[in-house]
Amino acid sequence: MNIRTKLFFINTLAVTILLGSLAYVMQQYSSNIIYEETEKNAYYSVSQLSQNIDYLLQSYEQIADFMYSNEEIQDRLSIKYPSFPTAYYMYADFIEPLSRSILGSKEILRLRLYTENKDVQFGIVRPIDKKVRQQPWYIGYKTHPKESRNWSFEAQKDTGVLRLSQRLNNLNANAELYMTLDVDNRLIYNFIAKENINQRFVVALSDGAVLMDGQGRNLRYGGHLQEESFYKAIKDQNAGSQMIEDKGKVYLLKFQTLESHKSVQGMKIISLIPVDGLLLKVNQLKRIAVYLFIIALLVSLVLMYMISTGLTKRLIRMANGMKRMNMERLQPLAGIRGDDEIGYLSRVFNDMILRLNRMIEEEYKSELKRKELQLKTKESQLYALQAQINPHYLFNTLNAIGGNLLNKGDQQNAEIIRLFAQSFRNLLKKRDQIVPISEELEMVNTYLRVQKIRFGERLIYELNVPWEFQQVLIPRLSLQTLVENVIIHVLEKKPGITVILIEAKYTDSGDCIISVEDNGSGITRDDCTFIKSKLQEQSDIEDEQRIGLRNIHQRLQLMFGDNYGLEIESEIGIGTKITMKLPRKEIE
Repeated sequence: MNIRTKLFFINTLAVTILLGSLAYVMQQYSSNIIYEETEKNAYYSVSQLSQNIDYLLQSYEQIADFMYSNEEIQDRLSIKYPSFPTAYYMYADFIEPLSRSILGSKEILRLRLYTENKDVQFGIVRPIDKKVRQQPWYIGYKTHPKESRNWSFEAQKDTGVLRLSQRLNNLNANAELYMTLDVDNRLIYNFIAKENINQRFVVALSDGAVLMDGQGRNLRYGGHLQEESFYKAIKDQNAGSQMIEDKGKVYLLKFQTLESHKSVQGMKIISLIPVDGLLLKVNQLKRIAVYLFIIALLVSLVLMYMISTGLTKRLIRMANGMKRMNMERLQPLAGIRGDDEIGYLSRVFNDMILRLNRMIEEEYKSELKRKELQLKTKESQLYALQAQINPHYLFNTLNAIGGNLLNKGDQQNAEIIRLFAQSFRNLLKKRDQIVPISEELEMVNTYLRVQKIRFGERLIYELNVPWEFQQVLIPRLSLQTLVENVIIHVLEKKPGITVILIEAKYTDSGDCIISVEDNGSGITRDDCTFIKSKLQEQSDIEDEQRIGLRNIHQRLQLMFGDNYGLEIESEIGIGTKITMKLPRKEIE
């Protein structure tokens, strides 16, 4: 598989994953927005309908308030009249005009007054007979004498009647005077907004009697709220929102209870929105996301193919030219141009071919010139290598990057670059195999500061090395390696806070002990024994996890003798402590 095919497939995989993830995230985000907006609209529609119904009922209760406070009506309905004409004239001159005025002010189906006074029982004034005494509103007053107003519902063939009853006992607390006012129940339907016409709305009184239940033009009246499957979800709550299932369909249920005044207290306004409609929108979004994903993927594939072809065409041509080349046929590559890295590589390669040709030509001319050329070539190579690893070049480059980050306000990354440059300066300024502890601690401190920026509060470290140990000699990069092991095998793998403690002390025999302790998961006794046995073995590339410890242990023994080296102590769940034993040697 050539580089063009590899580059194309890698880019295709990356773009596919990226576009697929983006399409999925956008689809999920859009679906959540649809659900949230639907729930918000349901809340507004239920709240608005509740407010409108409340205002409607209050407007009719104002008529009841007027009739209750009008003592003249109550007086004329209660007194005895000497003759029928006298009572009729009173009705025609007072009660009938009043009733026409009330009926003309509101949409009222009928207005009735009830009294036991037989002298005025004509027109809208009706007797309190056996039929009236069986009415629910009348029974309610007898059951609860302190109540003076009540809303009730009477189901009819095609509609229903919402009835407001009022006891007219303001003049006489014991008077048997009542008023009923019937309202067409379909008035409530007019409050449903056109945009909410597909929702199912249920309006029920406090006793559970359903005033209206329907979706769109399909209305029904009567019934009882306790008969509905969602009654258990709302019976003990005043308001709320939840998903329910009814007859195999899922609905978003939103309800609110009127609490503005006593007569309507407990009346519930319920909205049920079918989730099927939401799923249609969500599925439509899914289809759009899939179409966009396919289109974007196809466009990306075409662009990636064109870009990869343009980038690799010259590389493939260069590779083919190199395949055809041998020591008897060293020809510069032709037709590979450009100011980018490929063009630069081609020019360098051609220059190398020309130099090789000159070298071969000079080799045939003279053995002496060949040797001189070899020496000069080696000197040139050494100079090039020296220039590449020149610390001044490295430090200037790192400082330039750090300064650029500071100018852009990226102080954290600028600090990392500064510490990185400082670490390299400490690493390159001396090449001794053994250094004072002070220099080693300086490198360790710089390294831990970089890791502190990386891991933040997850890393806590303490360097507890007294001043008297600063000049004690230690193998170069030995303490650094122990600290790196803690970062790699504990901090990067263990969640939570990692504590690193570096201490130094003298033994009774005068030797120096430096320990690196962590609060990691610890090492089992068998693993600890196995690691100790490996410290004495020769380096094994396949066993690279213990190369660092083995290298330090063997360096200590080679430099100072078999009595020195590493000791490992560990306990599961508490942590690991690695101790480095050194002779007390200081810089002279």
